[in-house]
This record gives sequence, C-alpha cells and structure tokens, in this order.
Amino acid sequence: MDNNETNTTPETVKSRRSFIKKSSIAAGISIIPASNVWGACNVSGVSGGSQTVNTTCLVAAFGGGGGLSPDRWKLFLDFSPSEAKMTQVATILSDMNASALFGSGQKRTDYYYSELRSFIFNKTITIIGNGDGTGLIRDKTIDVGIAIANNSTSLESHIACTYLNGLFEWNTGLSHEFSGLDGNRLFVDHIWGSAEVNGASNVITVLNGAYRGDRQTTELDFKSVLGI
Repeated sequence: MDNNETNTTPETVKSRRSFIKKSSIAAGISIIPASNVWGACNVSGVSGGSQTVNTTCLVAAFGGGGGLSPDRWKLFLDFSPSEAKMTQVATILSDMNASALFGSGQKRTDYYYSELRSFIFNKTITIIGNGDGTGLIRDKTIDVGIAIANNSTSLESHIACTYLNGLFEWNTGLSHEFSGLDGNRLFVDHIWGSAEVNGASNVITVLNGAYRGDRQTTELDFKSVLGI
C-alpha cells in the first residue's frame, strides 16, 4: 500500500493480528488479550472485540509530541501564495536556507511549496468502521487538504494533520504499535474510533496539546516523503 491513501480493512487487521500471534508463539511469548496487544481502538475490530471499548478507545497524551498544527499546515495550501508565504517551507527544512536556489535560478522554496501543496491535496484517508451493524463506529473518508483548508478546528482537520505529521515521523512518544507507516495508519484509525466512542472534544484536546511548532526534516527526507 502506498502513502496516497490509508485504508484499513477487516482483512488486513486480521492478517496483522494473525502475524503477531504466530510470531509471538514462535518466540515463546505469551499472548495477551487483543485489547492490550494493540492498545488501540482499532476501528474495524474495535480493539480486537474487546468489551471495554470505553477504556481502550482513548487517545492518550504522547510524551514526545506531535508535529505541526492544522493552522501551520494550512499555510502551505494557498494556490496564489505570496513570496513570504512560500519561504515558510524553509521553516520545516533543517538544512536549507530560505534564499537557496536551484542551478536554474529557481528558488527552492517556491518549487517545494507547490509540490507540498499538491502532495497534501492528493491525500485521502479512508477508515473502515466496525461494520457489525451496531453503528458504534462509522466509516469515514477525509480529503486531507480540504479538511485542513476548510476548518482548522474540526476533528477531521486534526486527523488530517496528524496523518501528515506521521508521514514525516513527527509524532514522537507514541507507544510501539504506532511506529512506522503502518503504525501511522493505525493511529489515524485509533483517533477516529476514539472520537466516535468517547467524543471528539477529548481527542482534539489531546492532539492540540501535542503539537510542536519546531519540527523539522532534512531536504532529502522531505523529498523522499513527497516522492520527488
């Protein structure tokens, strides 16, 4: 699965759990209940069928913090950006000056601004709800760029920017099951499921408290995430 869309289906969730169980058995590790193994409101399985969804469907504060807030990401979505706004790209690149040029004379920030905007608007998050007929957790599709551009205070915008922060590996301090790209997708599922079960306001409060404005990446890693 590529980074253009996060799509968690019941089949992929079962496959993950099966893999973990088989690996654990082979390693001689005791199997703990699924709700504790995942530590997440895994929406297509609702914590592995746990009966304690109210306690497992929670977004806990993560010590290292998150990346950029919806308001910061929104700065990169202007289709007619001023020169000053385009230089904002340099604030997230640790090894590039705002006045840096390519050999052709084009400003790097101008080019990267356009590429980053397209990258964000091309992202779609698809979350599959629990689908057991209870309606506990609904399906959800989020157009990342639109969610952030339209309303930076909505749950959808927070999910969208948390997803982007994960792609740049800026969500630090999360428990081990949320590491890597697969963990990033699982964390997005967890956020949505937690909001559906326990309410969006609690989730937004935690995410708001996690954002850090000083997250940066190298130019090389930035290009790698964008695929350019």
